[in-house]
Amino acid sequence: MNLVSLNIRGSGNRAKRQEIRKLLEQEKIDLCLIQETKQSHISEEYVHSIWGRSFHGTGYVGIQITWQNLLLYIVCIYSSCFLEEKRHLWAEILRRKSSFSEGLWCLGGDFNAVKKTNEMKGRTGSGNLSEMAEFGAFIEEMELIDLPATGRKFTWFNAAGSSMSRLDRFLLSEGLIGAWDLKVQKVGDRSFSDHCPVFLKANNRNWGPIPFKFFNPWLKHEELIPFVDSVWNSLNIS
Repeated sequence: MNLVSLNIRGSGNRAKRQEIRKLLEQEKIDLCLIQETKQSHISEEYVHSIWGRSFHGTGYVGIQITWQNLLLYIVCIYSSCFLEEKRHLWAEILRRKSSFSEGLWCLGGDFNAVKKTNEMKGRTGSGNLSEMAEFGAFIEEMELIDLPATGRKFTWFNAAGSSMSRLDRFLLSEGLIGAWDLKVQKVGDRSFSDHCPVFLKANNRNWGPIPFKFFNPWLKHEELIPFVDSVWNSLNIS
C-alpha cells in the first residue's frame, strides 16, 4: 500500500491536475489524501457515494476499509490555523476513535501544527510550546506513531522562503506499521504548491528494531495491572 498526502492549494487548474496525475503515476500511489481543494462544498452523500462507509467533520474526512483482513480507518486531515479549532478537531477525532470498537488508524495531511521547536524555522510565538504539548498529547492519546521523516526537513515554506515548518505528516497505529512494513515517511520536493508531498511506502531497509512504546492512558485502564501481573507470573525463565 502506497499513500501520499498532498496540499494542492486549489484543484481548478487543469495543468495542476495533470501534474498531480503524473506524480501519482510515477510514484505508483494507491491512495491519495488531498487537502485545500478550494471546493465550496462536498456533501456527506457525495463522500458516501464514492467510499461507502465514511465519516467527516470540520477539518477531516475519513473512510473505513478492509485491507487483507485488517479493518482500517484512513483519515485525511486539513486543520485550521487557529488553536481553538485545532482543539475541536483533535477532540472530534478522539471521539470518533472511541466510538469504533476496533481497527487500525492512519491519519495523514496538513495538521497545521508541529511537535517540537526544531520542526519550524523563522516563526515565533509564545503559544507555540503549549500548542506543541497539546498536539503531542493528542497523538499519544490516539496511540499513534509519527514515523521518522526522510527527504526534506520541512513540508511548508512561505513565498519568501524565510519561514518553514513541518506541518504535514502521517500518524499511524503501531499494528499498521508492521502490517505495511513501513519504516519511514518521505517528504518530497515542492512543485505546484507551497506544501511538499509526503509519501508513505513500504521499505525493506533495516532501520533496526522498533522501539517499545508505552502510552500513559494505559495506566487508567482498570485491567492493566491484573493483566501485567498475570503475564509476568506465567513466564518460565530459567
